[in-house]
Amino acid sequence: MDLARRAIEQAGQGAGGAADHVAGVMRAGLAAAEGRPAEAVQLYRTAIAGLREYGCRFEVALAIFEMLMLLGPEESAVRSVLAEARETLTELRAAVLLERFEALASGTGGGSSERAGGRPTGSSPLAARAADPSGTAARPATS
Repeated sequence: MDLARRAIEQAGQGAGGAADHVAGVMRAGLAAAEGRPAEAVQLYRTAIAGLREYGCRFEVALAIFEMLMLLGPEESAVRSVLAEARETLTELRAAVLLERFEALASGTGGGSSERAGGRPTGSSPLAARAADPSGTAARPATS
């Protein structure tokens, strides 16, 4: 959690604009991970609305995906935005993300095991993206 807090602090010192809303998603994820779902929902709603204003459709879909992972499909705030993320992931032909999204949305994707006591066992898509915006850590080494 300390690493997440440091990442949020750094993101909060950014250039503003859409980056502020990405930091908001990170704050929401931290609230969810710390067992504060009501605060997380409010923070997600605010951050997602801001990302929409900037036209950041993929980031909105990732934020909803994270919301689904951390809060679960039974949360009404999550259910209310599932169609938007599904539509974006389908349009982008993000088959692997969409497959995982659908499994989580249907309750068969192990979401509850990832939310042991409201805490994720894995990292969120947006947190990983914020930690490595160039994506170089995810790329295989070439010789």
